[in-house]
Formats: sequence, C-alpha cells, structure tokens
Amino acid sequence: MKDLILGSIISAIIGLLLPYTIKVIKYIYQRTKHDNLCSQWYSYSLMTDNSCPKIFEGLVEINKGIFSLYKTTLYENGLTYRGTIQIENNHLLMIQSTSIESRKETSCIRLDYSAYNMRNKLHGYWLSYDSDNQISCATIILSKDKLTQEEAMQEMKSVSVNFENLLLRLSRGR
Repeated sequence: MKDLILGSIISAIIGLLLPYTIKVIKYIYQRTKHDNLCSQWYSYSLMTDNSCPKIFEGLVEINKGIFSLYKTTLYENGLTYRGTIQIENNHLLMIQSTSIESRKETSCIRLDYSAYNMRNKLHGYWLSYDSDNQISCATIILSKDKLTQEEAMQEMKSVSVNFENLLLRLSRGR
C-alpha cells in the first residue's frame, strides 16, 4: 500500500512539473542561442523641441532578459528609459519607462522586425511625450551604424508612406 501511495505522489509531482520543465528547457535554449538583436543600437527619433521638428539621437542597449525575452535601456534626450521587448506578429514591441520623479513617463515603440536579417536597421514609430511634454507619435530608426541627421531624415522619409507627416501631435483643446 505504501508503494502505491508513494508511486501516486511521485507520478503527480512529475505530471505537475512536466510543463514547467519544458518551459525551463526552452528558456535555457533561448538564453544560449546567439542573437544579433542583442547589441548596442543608435536610435534616431523625430520630436518637437520648442514646437520645431528635430531628430534626437540616442543609444539603445538590448540584452536577453530574465523574466522577458529581451530587456532594453534607452538613453535619449537626457533621460534613461528601461523596459522590455516582446516579439508580436513580426514586430518588436518595446515598452519602456523612466524612473526619475521630475519626468515620469512610459514610451511605447513598435518596430518592423520582418526584414531585420536583410539590413542593420529597424524602422518604426514611438508613442510618448515629446520634448515640449505633449503626447506625440513619430518615426524612429534603430541602426547598428551611426547616421547623420540628414541620413536619418532621408531614411525616415524613404520608409514612410505619408512622409509629409512624420510627426503626429495631439492639439491642445481650447
């Protein structure tokens, strides 16, 4: 009778741990697999500064995460954003936030990941506050190579459908 109870308990424990074992094996495989996305990137985002459009240059570090697939740190416009990256329908979804009290904010960046292996650039849009503290959405480029302001603007125009309006901003209600 003891052997039957002990066998049942062991079988129940194995049955409970089996899905988690598969997740642990998948996690270890993903952590050890080489990934070109994990590196340092230059970011170029279009924002307004004193109501004038301007390209802000930043630096993005992407690493493998512990509780998420990737973690990211973005240094831009005097702020440090930390967050996570998810892959969703061939898009990278970066959710980042600042931790300083003077300007607490969360930004959302969605980048096209479908043609990543053919180029060293990722194109997409960010949604957050611009330098004038207005809710805005505009183009962003992540590039492994450093670009000039002119090259970044040309790149933004070349991949945008409506390149006359690369920057959208909510108007203040009157």
